[in-house]
Amino acid sequence: MDVYTTEEEQVEALKKWWRENGKSVIFGIVFGLAAVFGWRGWQEHRVAQAQAASELYQDTLSALRSDSPVKAISPAQEIVKNYSDTGYGVLARLVLAKVAVDDDKLDQAAEQLNQALAKTDEPTLKLEIRLRLARVQVAQGNLDAALSSLTVDKPGSFAPAIAELRGDVLARQGKAQQAYDAYQKARSGYSEEGQDTSTLEMKIDELGMANQG
Repeated sequence: MDVYTTEEEQVEALKKWWRENGKSVIFGIVFGLAAVFGWRGWQEHRVAQAQAASELYQDTLSALRSDSPVKAISPAQEIVKNYSDTGYGVLARLVLAKVAVDDDKLDQAAEQLNQALAKTDEPTLKLEIRLRLARVQVAQGNLDAALSSLTVDKPGSFAPAIAELRGDVLARQGKAQQAYDAYQKARSGYSEEGQDTSTLEMKIDELGMANQG
């Protein structure tokens, strides 16, 4: 704004500026307040959603520990239906997969695990889901699918378990040498972690290749 020599000129200039820009200023203020309160309302909504999902998940866990684990299905399904974006949706699907496996409904278990895998970006959780999915696929007889599920770039702390399960799959496919190599990798990883390898040793012996490596 220019420098004015008299107070009257300054007042008149302000009036003119307000006539030209007042609506825009008011709109900006209203829009800004709406954005602030809208964001706050959205955040409060998300907190409420997470709290409701948390309570349902606690019910789910309690049911799993009870004498009737199937009671976990209802709260888990409600989480998946109404609170799938809270993070508890993935955990609920894992519960549904477990109950399905216990009831020998392997197709349902695989479906839940595939959905869970698609819904999370958390690396460690994805590895856990992949391992569970591969076990279900082995039980289904889908050995190639199991190997695909076990193919990861960075297995991290899951490396020994993944290698052992790969060995199981390869052994069932009659690929003794590849199974042996996988078991050796698993044994090395378990040994570094100080874990018991007795079961793995029996698997290696059953291959009839104990003289190798």
